[in-house]
Amino acid sequence: MKKVSILFIVLVCAIACGKSDMVDPEEIPQWLKTEIQNMESEMFEDPHSMHHNAAWIRYTYKNNFYYEYYSPLMSSFPKPYDEARAHAFLDPSMLETYRSERKNKKYVWKGPQFTDIN
Repeated sequence: MKKVSILFIVLVCAIACGKSDMVDPEEIPQWLKTEIQNMESEMFEDPHSMHHNAAWIRYTYKNNFYYEYYSPLMSSFPKPYDEARAHAFLDPSMLETYRSERKNKKYVWKGPQFTDIN
């Protein structure tokens, strides 16, 4: 019985300590919070909005955060935005380097029907 209790405690701790794939809301830039509010309003008004199947994703690259709006319904690659909402990496070779070296994928927001196919 003692072994079962220890196993149960270890299991509960492992589940509770698991990493979340979502960004802490306090870490989201204000411009992106506003953008998400606008998208949610649009989704409420238009049940066929592309935003239902989309997500905002944050990556880390060279110790900075970059944000991408991703939808599997879009035919183009998402453009990365920096913390100040500027388009980052306009040069194609820099963009390719960013895409290959970015890490720490975390979701900022997911639409209700979003499915990550990556």
